[in-house]
Amino acid sequence: MANGFPLNDDDRLPWLLELHKQLKEKSEHGYVVLACSALKNSYRKILACGQGDEPAVPILFVFLSGSFSTICERITARTGHFMDPSLLQSQFDTLEIPSPTEYALIVVNVDELTVDEIVSLVIQKAQLPIE
Repeated sequence: MANGFPLNDDDRLPWLLELHKQLKEKSEHGYVVLACSALKNSYRKILACGQGDEPAVPILFVFLSGSFSTICERITARTGHFMDPSLLQSQFDTLEIPSPTEYALIVVNVDELTVDEIVSLVIQKAQLPIE
């Protein structure tokens, strides 16, 4: 993506497996927050279960839903980020909107919310004990 080309499934697999490993290890000690664009159900499955028949990591997915224009504005406003805004359409094309029947899921529409409001809403909906 840093070179201006969208990633394919083969590009993502080692990264997703490493994230699964990290989630599995870190979740043994408490809550873990991981931010990534798990665009497809198959990516979310790898994050939760790895590549084989291992038991699933207890996971709560947060889907930040937003319009193309809102997401584009926010990406364009970032400085020093690896993702070129021209790749956003490929992200929307790849997206398989998660279903609450897949995994535990919170959906937040980000179109009218600030980052602080989004974080507060996720904490509230997840009922996380924040110290």
